[in-house]
Amino acid sequence: MPGTAHRYEVHRPEPGDFGVIVTCPKTNAAMLEAKLENVGWAFWNFPRAPKRFEPGDLLYVVHNGSIKYVFETGSFERGPKPPVEDAEGHNPPLRKGGVRAWLDDYWELDEPIPMKGFQGFRYFDPRRKET
Repeated sequence: MPGTAHRYEVHRPEPGDFGVIVTCPKTNAAMLEAKLENVGWAFWNFPRAPKRFEPGDLLYVVHNGSIKYVFETGSFERGPKPPVEDAEGHNPPLRKGGVRAWLDDYWELDEPIPMKGFQGFRYFDPRRKET
């Protein structure tokens, strides 16, 4: 019918959707726990912004040899930005070319995905076939 608005369900990301994978070292278990407890007031800083990473994408975290937690990202801030104190009391500045991804929500996976830790970030793209 002309002039009728159509309502579309907004797709809420869920584990398995596109995102970025990062590692939280074993020595930073307290930092990860604080992010989980204070989601909404916690963020993840990237010194170099992932090119294909947008607000609403997922952040997969490798910890103790597997991906166990998946965060939904909220707003992004692009550097340079002054230091901001987060829920854990960290106060890191954001350099030019970096991005601060605020964490809106998280899931704990029923079946963790085995993965070794690494430095930097990687893309998690379920459409891409592993070779």
